[in-house]
Amino acid sequence: MYDDAKAQRVVNFINCLKNLKGQWRCVTFDLLPLKRKIIRDIFGNVKENG
Repeated sequence: MYDDAKAQRVVNFINCLKNLKGQWRCVTFDLLPLKRKIIRDIFGNVKENG
């Protein structure tokens, strides 16, 4: 069973995170389409009972 809302919640959370060190300090993450798909596939699949 796939839950699109749960998958999108994780993607939104990761996009809110910021780098802490280096030249990209304080810049938020911007997931590439392939990485976004992988994360959605992992966190969007749920068991039948939720």
